[in-house]
This record gives sequence, structure tokens and C-alpha cells, in this order.
Amino acid sequence: MRKKQIFILLVVLLLACQGDGSPVPMPAAVPPTITSLPPTATNTAVAPTVTPLPPTPATAPTSHPLTPTEIPVTEIPLAGPIANRNAEISGLAWYGDTLI
Repeated sequence: MRKKQIFILLVVLLLACQGDGSPVPMPAAVPPTITSLPPTATNTAVAPTVTPLPPTPATAPTSHPLTPTEIPVTEIPLAGPIANRNAEISGLAWYGDTLI
């Protein structure tokens, strides 16, 4: 009985996805019409302006003033099931009723 219901559902879905069978008429080619468009702009050559790059120093600076300082790693002690070595942690969180 269950196989019969699945078969009927499959047939209904296939029939719903099938087109009506009539070919769609293609529009006839329309000859181009002459319009009064303004002339198109022509490309004119523009001389490229090149600015020389400043000379690079022979030696690179070893310390940069904006280099971030390193912060040591902080270990967080865990308790409960998450402390298990094989625990799986998800990066998802609930924001109200939405899982983000």
C-alpha cells in the first residue's frame, strides 16, 4: 500500500512539472529601423602621465612603528562535558529565536 502511494505521488509530481506540450512561438525578426541618434564619441589618444616612484631604501627598516605587540595566549579552564577531549564545539549561537 505504501509503495502505491509513493508511485502515485511521483506520477503527480512528474505531471505537474511537465509543460503543456504546445511549442512557444518565436517572435518574427523585426527589421532595424533608422533612428536619429547623435553620433557616437570617438576615442582620442591621451598621453599617459607617469610619475616616478620614490627611490627605495637599500635596507628595509627592522621595526615598524605600527607593528602590533604580541599578547600571550590565555588558557581558559573548562569543566563539564566540554572539557572532554573529544567534545565538539559549534560556532553557532542563538540570537533570540534565530540560530546565527
